[in-house]
Amino acid sequence: MHDASIVLIAAFALDMLLGDPVYRLHPVRLIGGLIRSIECGLRRLRADSVGGGAVLLVLALVSVIALQQGLRFALARVSPMIAMVLDVYVLYSCIALRDMLRHAAPIATALRRGDTAAARQHLQKIVGRDVAALDAPAVARATVESVAESFVDGFLAPLFWYGVGCLAAAMAGATPLPFGVGAALAYRCVNTLDSMVGYRNERYLHLGRISARADDVLNFLPARLSLGALWVGAVALHLDAAAGWRIALRDRLKHASPNSAHAESFVAGALGIRLGGPTVYAHGTVDKPWLGDSPDAATPAHIRSCGRLVLATGGVATVVCLLLIEVLT
Repeated sequence: MHDASIVLIAAFALDMLLGDPVYRLHPVRLIGGLIRSIECGLRRLRADSVGGGAVLLVLALVSVIALQQGLRFALARVSPMIAMVLDVYVLYSCIALRDMLRHAAPIATALRRGDTAAARQHLQKIVGRDVAALDAPAVARATVESVAESFVDGFLAPLFWYGVGCLAAAMAGATPLPFGVGAALAYRCVNTLDSMVGYRNERYLHLGRISARADDVLNFLPARLSLGALWVGAVALHLDAAAGWRIALRDRLKHASPNSAHAESFVAGALGIRLGGPTVYAHGTVDKPWLGDSPDAATPAHIRSCGRLVLATGGVATVVCLLLIEVLT
């Protein structure tokens, strides 16, 4: 078995066992701190234009990848096994499948108990919308939306870029593993940039534009590949895979984002519910289009079904990635 496959299996196993714990030195938190420092420096220089946003993207990416690859090179000089341990740790830190399900579970539990207030408190930890006025079905719907959307940028996209990095390196005659881990980390850096500065408001309209577009580009293929993976997962779980596919083909481009509605629309069809609709944020209400055509309201059972679907789909995607690495590298 190739080293790249061993690292992927180990990272996936750690994610299933530990989730994505919050701690001070988590690589994504460190990337966030670096981004904030670069942003502050650019603003002091009054370089908060689109050009400044390009500098922010380049500086963040170069700094993160240079640090990771430099540390890996140094550790490999000591022991290749120690370098592989670092690879496992970095890749594990880039994926988050189990953690999103752990965040959704207490929401479903609170809703089953009829404690909508507690469900809102748990929901506020994973969404950016205003949850104060949400009733129980709206809380359940928002949870399903969050799990479905997070499946792509939290798991499938970093997995996809890990595979692309490994395969591209192998085609070029290089060692696949360092390039695979570097590609996954580069994706996570861009995705973190988008989550921090990719807003269409007065503060970030110009500075965050390049990061937002880069995130759209990197998620373009993973979002679309998610439909096939989710279809396999839905078939395996005896959900309505045909309806998921039909609704996804119809509704996947309804959102302003070119990628965010793909997984959501498939889940809406497969579970037989509607997602989206008017959503209240701190800056006002966004009139999002509805995804799906069922009149049924979302329930705690739909949260559990969505969790099972993304977990099964994540397993399928990981197996496919492993097979491609083993066959093509």
